Amino acid sequence: MKIERLLKIVFILLNCDQISANDLANKVGVSKRTIYRDVESLSLANIPIYTTLGKSGGISILSSFKLDRALFSKKEKQYILNSIESFNTINTFKMDNTINKLKAIFKEASISPIEIDFSTWAQENENLDFNNLKEAITNREELEIKYYSSYNGVSNRIIKPIKLFFKNKSWYLYSYCTLRESYRLFKINRIISIKKTGNNFFEEKLDYNIKLNKVDENKLIPLKLHFSNKISYRALDEFNHKDIVINKDNSISLDTKIIYDEWIISFLASLGKEVTIISPDFLKKELSSFIKKIEENLNADR
Repeated sequence: MKIERLLKIVFILLNCDQISANDLANKVGVSKRTIYRDVESLSLANIPIYTTLGKSGGISILSSFKLDRALFSKKEKQYILNSIESFNTINTFKMDNTINKLKAIFKEASISPIEIDFSTWAQENENLDFNNLKEAITNREELEIKYYSSYNGVSNRIIKPIKLFFKNKSWYLYSYCTLRESYRLFKINRIISIKKTGNNFFEEKLDYNIKLNKVDENKLIPLKLHFSNKISYRALDEFNHKDIVINKDNSISLDTKIIYDEWIISFLASLGKEVTIISPDFLKKELSSFIKKIEENLNADR
């Protein structure tokens, strides 16, 4: 197509100071006469292309129209390329062509410093679900999802997906939920199925600012734990590093504040004998009661 050929000519001219009509014709794969017609078309489109006569003449594009490679240091060029390569991982529209063009302009190669795989170790098809969500957000498409809530079990929801949100090692889908008539964060790995409704929605009617519930300081309790060196990495996985002291034997002492809920009990139970509760004392009793219930379940006749 002519438009693709014209874009290719502009791209070639942006990457050289000057080129002869014959060389340009060979690169594009057309005749010299066609090149001159294309140059005229580009000039009429206000692209500042000009020709120079003579033995050392040729076709050029005005220098002020170019992105000057000298504006960026080698480190800055690499940073720009790496940033776009990384963004390309989560962007709905693939930017491979943009990346290749910048590589040519900068005359730099790049290797993305970030690679994101949205699937879990157990489910390899989650990348497809993630791509479907990105596409629905971009196209403003309403979705019907089956969702497993920690409070209400499985439910079907009609949602208007707004944005993807990463928090505390998990991806969430921020959406307007028609069932609850309010904005919700859906944990992506709890979405059982996704189906398009065929309806679109208008973005100007939605709130794009994610509102997270602030932690009530009055509901926090002090917590002191000791992790053996066999499972000390679990403390690093779950708690703020500023509340952690790594001891000489690679065990960990934790002094922090948390919201008391079922999670902390099940977390401590999963660590078995490798964790010691220093305080509070009531947590020791709660953990003991929790373990007894597990024993009862194991011994119960089914």
